[in-house]
Amino acid sequence: MKSLRTPLFLFALLALASSAWATEVTFQFRAENAQQVYLAGEFNGWSDSALALTDEDGDGVWVATLDLDAGSYQYKFVVDGNWMPDPSATATADDGFGGENSIVQVSGDALVIGPDGSGGGAPSPPRETAPAGAREVRFLCKADDGATVHLAGDFNQWSDSAQKMEKAADGVFQAVLPLTPGRYQYKFVIGGSWKEDPHARAFQDDGFGGQNSVVEVAAGDGILDAGNYADMADVPEPTTSAPSTSDKELGDPVSGNRSVSFSYQPVISGVKDVFLAGTFNDWNVGATPMSDADGDGTYETTLLLAAGTYQYKFVVDGSTWITPDDADDFADDGFGGQNAVIVVDSRFDGIETEVGDGDIFTDGIEFTVDYSTINEVRDGEFIVQAHAYRDDIEGITLHWQEEGGTAQSKPMRAGDRATVHTSYRTTIRTTPGKPVHFTFQYRDGGESLFATASGFVEQQPDVAQWLTVSREILPPFRIPEWAQKGVYYQIFPERFANGSPENDQDFSEPYYDERKTLPASGKLNGEYFHFVEDWNDVGGLIRSPYRTDGKPDYYSFYGGDIAGIRQKLDYLNDLG
Repeated sequence: MKSLRTPLFLFALLALASSAWATEVTFQFRAENAQQVYLAGEFNGWSDSALALTDEDGDGVWVATLDLDAGSYQYKFVVDGNWMPDPSATATADDGFGGENSIVQVSGDALVIGPDGSGGGAPSPPRETAPAGAREVRFLCKADDGATVHLAGDFNQWSDSAQKMEKAADGVFQAVLPLTPGRYQYKFVIGGSWKEDPHARAFQDDGFGGQNSVVEVAAGDGILDAGNYADMADVPEPTTSAPSTSDKELGDPVSGNRSVSFSYQPVISGVKDVFLAGTFNDWNVGATPMSDADGDGTYETTLLLAAGTYQYKFVVDGSTWITPDDADDFADDGFGGQNAVIVVDSRFDGIETEVGDGDIFTDGIEFTVDYSTINEVRDGEFIVQAHAYRDDIEGITLHWQEEGGTAQSKPMRAGDRATVHTSYRTTIRTTPGKPVHFTFQYRDGGESLFATASGFVEQQPDVAQWLTVSREILPPFRIPEWAQKGVYYQIFPERFANGSPENDQDFSEPYYDERKTLPASGKLNGEYFHFVEDWNDVGGLIRSPYRTDGKPDYYSFYGGDIAGIRQKLDYLNDLG
């Protein structure tokens, strides 16, 4: 085995300001079947191709030697494109992607790190097992036992190799990641093929004709399942070290769906409407109305929720957002306040839902004649919408009758599958200006329920009990023809085109004081606002050269502006 001294690029040497006190450090890594091995770390801007290791004698041990000033450095090996920690390292640090960076401590004596040398420095310092406020999230994927399965998502820049899933049971692979509260999209990569999680609670268009799976991560105790994995109950539950931030006594973790009731009593009189908004309905203010059926001043609703953790607030009269004091826990809402957190566990009654079983769950499903239910988009043309709990019914049929006309029926088309509900939609045409009466028939396993203004009934009601819409009750909200047929382009001006370099950001405003310079080390994981002179230099948007955690450069400016958009109007017009 021969050691090859590999010089660093000039920019790296300048950044390190090498001196006579530099120490020779030899990195060794065993990868017997590898084609290429590189060393990436803080000392070379985490470049995955700047510093190659060699295996001149073909014994499977790859070697590189470089000079480093005294200090602590994080690093990884890049083996055939896959980032791998050093198994011989005695010190590690969280890499920000659910894995670890290796650490070498350079103190003045020559070091040999690898199969035949030392581990590279001091013992690993105490560190958190997850980012502050993170919740451990479990992902399960069914695949053949011999398959190679990875988890990719916006939490790891959609890397198809960064997060390998391990076999947890026969035909089931598992990964557990610490994720801070938020909404994440993801997919499984099985043998190189990208697959959605069929058990996910929500989905979103992936831009390639398919769907990404979506997980909503809320603050809370215990491990959160990314999907509804009830049919994989034989997979052992992983343990978690995530601390609880609540003193409230909770129930035992469970699986499956639960009936969850919410109640809110306004502290003032004269309230007109109360809605429930949260991660279970994409924070849609009008999706879940609450009612005061008995007039006692308390607004209530009941939802069918899968076991897990959710954030929520009450919305009073469409504009006042209320966080209850008696929540299971609380989470930062991103606006200087807090969201309430509810943990759906054994405290709530289990509800079995299955398409075709004849049981239709309607708690929390109420109908009001508003734009979320029906809207006359053109003269006599209505878009009608309803929703049902996911995986609970076979379908919904719309029955309608215009004033003085005959009853008609039409099956509604299933649309978006959100965390809790599946939406249904259809279009009908009637005589312009005439009131329209309508009802929804929920169908499952030969059973039916019909929606009326006062709730659901088992027998088809008289037309007098149907919901009614007219131009007096709900004035039409018309979508202009140009908007219906138009093509919309969303532009991020700062990254689109720099049309006027004269107004490039110079960070002279007081806000940027002490936020626009780097420490002597040249590394900073916090705010470092700076201007990128080369418009085509986008490497930092993938992995910042200034950070040690491998995350993108969040604080860079490129100079895009409104002048750039004006200059590119012909280009936008050519797009059609």
